[in-house]
Amino acid sequence: MAITSGLFMSVNGDRKYKADFFASYFASFIANGVFPNPSTGLQVIANGDMTVSVRTGKAWIKGYYMANDSDYNLQLDVADGVLKRIDRIVLRLDFLDRQIVPLVKKGAFATVPVAPALKRDADAYELAIADVLINNGAISVSQANITDLRLNKSLCGIVHGTVDQIDTTGLFAQYDDAFRTWFESIQDILDGDVAANLASRISTVEEEVNNNTTAIQTVGQALSVHQADYQQQLGTANLLTTDKTLKGALNELFTNVSSGKTQIATAITDKGVTASGGDTFSQLASKIGQIATGKKWATGSTSNISGNTFTINNISFRPTIVILFNNQWQASGSTVLGTGIFTQSPILKNFYYRINFSLNSSTPFVVSDNGFTFTDTFDVNGNNFTWVAFE
Repeated sequence: MAITSGLFMSVNGDRKYKADFFASYFASFIANGVFPNPSTGLQVIANGDMTVSVRTGKAWIKGYYMANDSDYNLQLDVADGVLKRIDRIVLRLDFLDRQIVPLVKKGAFATVPVAPALKRDADAYELAIADVLINNGAISVSQANITDLRLNKSLCGIVHGTVDQIDTTGLFAQYDDAFRTWFESIQDILDGDVAANLASRISTVEEEVNNNTTAIQTVGQALSVHQADYQQQLGTANLLTTDKTLKGALNELFTNVSSGKTQIATAITDKGVTASGGDTFSQLASKIGQIATGKKWATGSTSNISGNTFTINNISFRPTIVILFNNQWQASGSTVLGTGIFTQSPILKNFYYRINFSLNSSTPFVVSDNGFTFTDTFDVNGNNFTWVAFE
């Protein structure tokens, strides 16, 4: 910790004082802020467009002096089409550039905007002299959009202790402008017969209040009727669900039903019919009816056979018993009825019963996973066969 003192006469150059020493010295008894005379000193004024002007005046920041001898214009950025912002006009003491200048600190866009914070560190120290509200879609600002911060001690403040009095004649200019804007919005009410206009407004408000009261009463009566109806339908018995509230019980019921449908759909799919938990109950019932519950069978016919062999390969199962009928078989120049029963079941494997068929003794009947092949010793060209196959 060091002790600093001054100012003393220099002897052979042993007392030399720098600018920061004088700034610290003056700051000890002259407070930060703007000089109060005139009252418009460094006031921010709207220009009717997207610019503002800082009026002439003087300021004192941390022992450093600043004077503005003419209006200083500042440009504001264009407004957003949806969101608002608040720009802050500040006096910045820049220790690096060694100057004090007015400038605009642009705020962030927001539905409810806030002004940017002041910079007060080893590089710079700022005083806020005004906030400017930039409404969405605005192409200009008025004095009513500008909030004067010069009297706010925490943001700026007034230099005191070096002047005799404070001139306050112009400090409330922006309040007067705001009042005039508000007054113009209600001037139609105050024109002409003021009492009659006010009475008409009051009557309108009373009518709206009465209408709203009636509407609220109607809604209340409807709710009472519905509440009684719900109580009558629900009864007074305890709910059988785990959750005893109506909403919770309904949610629990929905969850259980959804889970049950999913389990049913899984069981149906396991039986060979595709189903999902998203199917309706009607769809699930239809798919249950599609489940095969016994042995499968199929029937069909063939015509214009070439050679002595024909094959059936479009059956949805592996047959174990096949019955063949042929009433157009040609043998020795005459038409005869051919009937045969062929089986490859585990019990009667390779059992053949036939009438008027001359079978190929090696492989007259061969089954596959989706049908069978029949071979006769004689040529069966052009013959028609009817068949019935059993799983």
